[in-house]
Formats: sequence, structure tokens, C-alpha cells
Amino acid sequence: MREDQLDEFFVSPPTPKRNPTHRNYVNRTHIVLTAAERLEEMRLLEEKKSNKQNLRRKKRKCVKFVRKKKRRRQKKGRR
Repeated sequence: MREDQLDEFFVSPPTPKRNPTHRNYVNRTHIVLTAAERLEEMRLLEEKKSNKQNLRRKKRKCVKFVRKKKRRRQKKGRR
């Protein structure tokens, strides 16, 4: 075989690509953050977590307090 024939033989088809008009197509971009920005995001996530936990604790306390009041009222009514 000559070089021309080898080149023709080893030519591969183009890489298939997803059609951008397809209904499930999503063009994704990944944001590159600096170290300071990453730390800031991590700190914000931790704050959100702690705020959620604090809200849960407050709700539990309120529910317990209301239940205690109801029990006291029920006990007074029984006497």
C-alpha cells in the first residue's frame, strides 16, 4: 500500500456531537472560583446549616411549651 492509500484507510469519521436543538440538551458551564470565593461559599453553607438547625430547635421548644400548657390546662380541668 502506498502512503496515500494508508491515509485514506486510517481516516476516521468525525466525532458525533449532541444536537443543541434536542429537547434534553443543556449547555453546562462550570464556574471557576478562587480559593477565597470557595471558602466564602463553604462558610455560607455552614451558616445556612446552623440556621436551619437553630430553627428546628426553636420549633421543638415551642411545640414542647405548647404541649406543656395544654397538659396543665387538662390537669386543672380534671381537679
